Amino acid sequence: VEMVHIESVDPVEMDPDIFDTSGASVGDLPELGGAAAIASRAFQAGQRVFCEKALIIAPSPTNLSRVRAYCALSPEDRQMMLEHFWGEAPEVRCAATAACRPGEGFGDSAAEVLTLLRDEGEQSLELTDVEAVIRIFNLNAYDSALGLLACKVSHSCSPNVSIRVDPETRAIEAIACRNIEAGESLGTWYFQDTGLWWMGSDVRRALFETDRGFLCGCSRCRSSDACRSLPCEACGAKGKVMPTGYAASAPTASPAWKCFGCGRESATGDAVRRAAEAEIVPRVLLELRPPRGVPKAPPEELVALAADVRTRLGDHHWAAAAAALVLHCRCRPVGGQLDPFSVACGTRFLGWLL
Repeated sequence: VEMVHIESVDPVEMDPDIFDTSGASVGDLPELGGAAAIASRAFQAGQRVFCEKALIIAPSPTNLSRVRAYCALSPEDRQMMLEHFWGEAPEVRCAATAACRPGEGFGDSAAEVLTLLRDEGEQSLELTDVEAVIRIFNLNAYDSALGLLACKVSHSCSPNVSIRVDPETRAIEAIACRNIEAGESLGTWYFQDTGLWWMGSDVRRALFETDRGFLCGCSRCRSSDACRSLPCEACGAKGKVMPTGYAASAPTASPAWKCFGCGRESATGDAVRRAAEAEIVPRVLLELRPPRGVPKAPPEELVALAADVRTRLGDHHWAAAAAALVLHCRCRPVGGQLDPFSVACGTRFLGWLL
């Protein structure tokens, strides 16, 4: 797996008088879904890649605040925002938007925003306008700030830049979090849920498609997925069988499986273990993130689940590590103090992660 090493660097001082976007350009990358930001030259970890002035910054990340900020724009800036982020031509749409299914994911939210705005005297918007603005922010904003270049920074499960926003100076800044080569696409982690980072690519991509409407085509998703490592039935090697990665030419097709010990390849992998994975992963996710109001499983059931995962999927699969994390958090003595068992489970998770 392509591991991400975030360098420890001193923060770059924000200079409000210098907006420099020469470090990045926009190119068409079909594997990422459309137009994407590309490094114009090489950068070392900690260096500023670009700094641009935000087109618009909403005071808060709520839909109402964002649409209000849009209403405060001049007619010319409104038109530019809609054309740049919502145009029909692929070259003016961000990589995420290019693969989105329009018209989904709004429900009552857009209607409620429209009602509140009309009560405030805003009569120029229709429901479709509100939906478009909400979707533009959901797909392109960083801390409710929209930038013409920043929106072209793709999502990546192996990010090479971090994005930060200074509301006072309206600056959107991209900082290299590892060394970047000239011509390399710029990618950052779109989601607040960092737990997804260490899960299998199938789980990550399914959530990305559901929440943001795109199928990730980053280099990590196109590479072998060690997070889903399984034992090899042919040679007995542990943690050597894994998916070979999603193809850019067929992003929805399931990847082939290969043992990196004996070289055995299969279109679907070991059928028994794949069936076990399909059964176990939802159970692990349920315990890892139990819904509110639903009774939690008792410790003895969690211990049995962890043992079942390790028996059927092996120790190298991410679900085995997640089950250990669940035990670490939820199988402690009364009062929540650490005991040898919870420490051992936490150590097992960290050992797998490292």
